[in-house]
Amino acid sequence: MNSRREVSISKCLQGFFSEEGTLSKSLPSYEFRPEQLAMATAVARAIETERILLLEAGTGVGKSLAYLAPAIIHAIQEEKHIYIGTGTKTLQHQLMEKELPFLKRYLESSFSYALCVGSENYVCERRLGGGAFPGQEDLFPNPDEISQLRAWAQTCRQGLRSELDFPCSPQTWHQICRVPELCAGQKCPKGGDCFYQRARARIARATVRVGNHHLLFADLQSDWEYLPPRIS
Repeated sequence: MNSRREVSISKCLQGFFSEEGTLSKSLPSYEFRPEQLAMATAVARAIETERILLLEAGTGVGKSLAYLAPAIIHAIQEEKHIYIGTGTKTLQHQLMEKELPFLKRYLESSFSYALCVGSENYVCERRLGGGAFPGQEDLFPNPDEISQLRAWAQTCRQGLRSELDFPCSPQTWHQICRVPELCAGQKCPKGGDCFYQRARARIARATVRVGNHHLLFADLQSDWEYLPPRIS
C-alpha cells in the first residue's frame, strides 16, 4: 500500500476487498461481499470529506473490517491515531483478538493497536504491597485473596483485572486497583514498571486505540485522565 495519499483510500480498499484483491488472492475461502466493499467505500468517503456517517448493515456483511480498514489506511497515510469506540467489552476483545491481527497481516502496512480501559482495571502494586498506607495492611478485607493477587502480579502480562484466573471480590479489588486520588505519579517507587503507566505509553504509540463509548466521554469530561491527549 502506498502512503501519504499517493493512492486514495477508496482505491486501496478496492485492491483489498475486491474479487481480484489481496484477500481473494491470499485466502482460498474468501467470499467477495459487495455490501462490505460498499460500506468500506462509504466510510472512506466520509473520512476524506470529514463528514459524519451513520451506517446500518445486516449480519454477515463484515461490518468490523468494513469500518476498520479505511480508518486504518487513513491513519497510516496521515500519520494519525484513531480511536475505535464500542458499545460492549465483548466487541472490544473481538477487535483486539481477531479483526486487528487479521488486518495487520493482510493490509501489508505496519500499524500498532492497543486496548484502552479505565485505570481502575489495573492493579496498583504500591497499594497491593501496602505502600499506600504503611502499617495498615490489616485493613485488607481478605488476606487470602491478597496473597493470591501478590503472586499473580509477579507473572501477569498487563496487570488487568480481566487477566485474573481466580475469583476476586469487588471489595478486595477496590482496595488494590489504581485510583487517581491515590496515584503517586512520578514519585511512585514502581516508576516505569507501573502497569498503568506502561499501558498509557503503549496507547500513546498505538495507531489504533480500542475502547468503549463510556471511556471516551469520561475522558472528554475529565480532560484526558485515562487516555493520552489528542485522539485524532
